[in-house]
Amino acid sequence: MLTPSSWAAAPATQPAEALSFVNVQAVRAYPLDAQPAIPIEQDHPPAAGWVDVKLPDVWSTRWPEFDGVVWYRLSWQQARVDTPAAVLLDYLNLSGAIYLNGTLLDRDAHLSEPLSRAWNMPRYLLLPSALLHEGTNTMLVRVSGFAIYQSGLGSATIGPPALLQARSNYARWIRIDLQLFSLAVTATLGCFFLSMWLMRRRETVYSWFSLMSLTWWIFGCNLTATSPWPFAGTDGWEIANVIAFSVYCTSYTVFTLRFCARRWPRFERILWLIVILSSAVQLCVPHQRIHDVRTVLYIGQAIHFFATSLVFIFFAWRQGRTEHRILACCTAVFVVAGVHDLLTFLTIIGGFVFYTALTSQGGTLVSSIVALERAPQDVPPQRFLSILKELRDDLRLIIDSTASQHYGETTLAEQIAPLRHRLTRLLETQGIECRWHPSGIEACMLPSAKSTEIMRIVQEALTNVFKHSRASQVEIGMRYDEQGLRVTVHDNGVGFIPRGDGEDHGTGMRSMRARVGRLGGIFDIQSSPGATLLMVQLPPFSE
Repeated sequence: MLTPSSWAAAPATQPAEALSFVNVQAVRAYPLDAQPAIPIEQDHPPAAGWVDVKLPDVWSTRWPEFDGVVWYRLSWQQARVDTPAAVLLDYLNLSGAIYLNGTLLDRDAHLSEPLSRAWNMPRYLLLPSALLHEGTNTMLVRVSGFAIYQSGLGSATIGPPALLQARSNYARWIRIDLQLFSLAVTATLGCFFLSMWLMRRRETVYSWFSLMSLTWWIFGCNLTATSPWPFAGTDGWEIANVIAFSVYCTSYTVFTLRFCARRWPRFERILWLIVILSSAVQLCVPHQRIHDVRTVLYIGQAIHFFATSLVFIFFAWRQGRTEHRILACCTAVFVVAGVHDLLTFLTIIGGFVFYTALTSQGGTLVSSIVALERAPQDVPPQRFLSILKELRDDLRLIIDSTASQHYGETTLAEQIAPLRHRLTRLLETQGIECRWHPSGIEACMLPSAKSTEIMRIVQEALTNVFKHSRASQVEIGMRYDEQGLRVTVHDNGVGFIPRGDGEDHGTGMRSMRARVGRLGGIFDIQSSPGATLLMVQLPPFSE
């Protein structure tokens, strides 16, 4: 992947006249609260005090406590003014204005508090030939910012417009467009699971996932926001960002505990007490100490996040169920992305691309899109279609199971009715007569997790009939009594020869056997030409 820090070194076809900056300097002007009351077009840098710098530049290394305006001067030689040229600035932190040979080319909306937030935005500028000179040309970049927020100017490249515009578009796609898509998915998931929790208050795992998603959305907005609204200034925005991250990490830990059916009340109270105290400290410290407190809290909460993730991964692989191990694989990706972003935040590694936003929660969809775009030949079309159908069917089951209200208010007969109607209609459109024989299931009360597992077993069994049996009839029996729940699926299809090694034929069979095992039941299948009988016996459920 071509990252912004490697743009300047990327091989490119050289134009007739190769352009490059021959001199880059910076000068400190005036504090933010002492800016002259003149139009930005008439503002000029100081005549003295210029120092040579190397881009990217963070001025806190040179002026550690300066909060104000810094000017950058970039010069280059150009023999012909009719040579098309453009400039690409990797970033400008926090806000600024750009001049070419004394003429204003571009500016942000707010150059004093509340400052515009342009720190994650690449700047592409096509240089008008009317403003260019034969010989020495100068670009001035006026940057407004704070030393504690790593203000300065990113790497700058001058060259052919087509090449630099392509790089700018790619950078904007990675840094802004994908982030916006990721935030949209995250917010949607947060609202979806919030609505699920409102319908099923006993399923607290939904509420914690919703809180985790929505606080991550607030934190992730830092990558795309162009102003500190609704806060009065940059400090308020940064403090709120750290608080959101603290709440996210704590809700992530509580969600993980609930997902594993665990409750640690004392430990959870300690975590929330830390969030409250750390938030109070941030609100009380002076501006000069915000950076130190913010760094400590980011590192502390990041360690908290990594510890929770690693403990969960260990738990999942030692004694977790299949869904635990699937989530553990996703969590491992989050840890790798999180370590990268923490090192980037601490400036231990360079770059302004943060990968956590592309991998967390709904953002994993974005990373999948990127992977498929780069290697579509690795994913067979039929596998692609199969994945989409599985997701569709699972989503339908979730909707069916959550359409009911609270635990104990809905029987298995009521929960399975939408699935029964849908599968019957599907089979009959393919010429397969479908008969259901329920008995006693109107007295079977189940929590949503168990009823969903049962519906998935039935759905997978009838999907196999639909896909492979070539049957004309299928009968489904569901009987609930004091011995438990018995499910049978009997079709008159071609059948199959059971494997002698005891292994199942496909993923569908393995999936059903695993689900039955999780419910503590017995799975059996008998097949011969003209008949296949699948039997599931589940123990009585405690209400």
